Amino acid sequence: MSSVNGRLQDMAIRHAYDAQRYSRGLAAEIVDLLNSADQDLLDKLAVRLVRITERGLDTGPATTKRINQMLADLRVINSTVYKKVAASLTDELVEFAGVEAEFQASSLAKALPIQIATTVPAPALLRSLVTTSPMEGHLLKSWTDGMEVGRMQRIEAEIRMGMVAGESTDKIVQRLRGTRANGYADGILQKSRRSAQTVVRTATGHISNVAAQATWEANSNVVKGWQFLATFDSRTTVTCAGLSGQVFPIGKGPMPPRHPNCRSHSLPVTKSYREMGLDLDDVPPGDRASMDGQVAGDLRFDDWLTKKGDKMQDQILGPTRAQMFRDGKLKLADLIRDDGSVLTLEQLRKRLS
Repeated sequence: MSSVNGRLQDMAIRHAYDAQRYSRGLAAEIVDLLNSADQDLLDKLAVRLVRITERGLDTGPATTKRINQMLADLRVINSTVYKKVAASLTDELVEFAGVEAEFQASSLAKALPIQIATTVPAPALLRSLVTTSPMEGHLLKSWTDGMEVGRMQRIEAEIRMGMVAGESTDKIVQRLRGTRANGYADGILQKSRRSAQTVVRTATGHISNVAAQATWEANSNVVKGWQFLATFDSRTTVTCAGLSGQVFPIGKGPMPPRHPNCRSHSLPVTKSYREMGLDLDDVPPGDRASMDGQVAGDLRFDDWLTKKGDKMQDQILGPTRAQMFRDGKLKLADLIRDDGSVLTLEQLRKRLS
């Protein structure tokens, strides 16, 4: 019989890919929200710039007033969309925290060789983790507020620079939007999309880990600590690689994410029977060996999936990508970045059942 902590590691690694697919889907939804405001913002900008230039540009109070009013209107549009972003992201992460807590409690129940009731933290606690738990030293609201301010500052800087240089309205709008030939990826607004994607991916990793810690704390009669697990590939930071495999007390230590877009995870470390105060003479030998309290060995994600066989590889990656993976033409790092497949919260829940 494999050890409890080995089985927990196995479940956690598989779940990590599902969580990352969900994160990509959520990031795409948030970017769509930003995109929905882009046309309104650019249309209003174009109309106002035409009116200002028709009246003649100068440094007088009339022109200054028109420019300031135009920027004020654009700030309203920008602020409105980021309020929607903050509300949508908060609601989604609260639900995600619940799914993650359920996964951790369910994993413990499935991995333990004895029947022990596991506990899921209260919904109010999970909600508070989303709104009051700092991510890299800042609350979620600070991140969304920062994105709002940063986007408006970039827009304003480009408008003022274009007007000073005497650029046409079309030229200024194009620099903000980008060009069709490049899929609009060369516009100033693209930086806001990338920023949003980074925040969403980092936030989902953060909530996954803090929800896990809260669940392990609620089950401290079984769980004695947690283990840092990094994704080893060319994009893994030295910090994460160095921490991988180390064990810390519940709620303490350098918890993931350690940086933006961090893909590291935390694993529970269960107690042994003796640490739980149980008489080993009453425990069957096979079960006794599985509940030894020893941490699972550190493991590369690619190595883990290689050992799972064709059926699971096909299920996780899809038949075509799985075959490429088996042929050595595709690494998991490529899928995490570019796969494009996503999971909804409902699909994530179903995969845990």
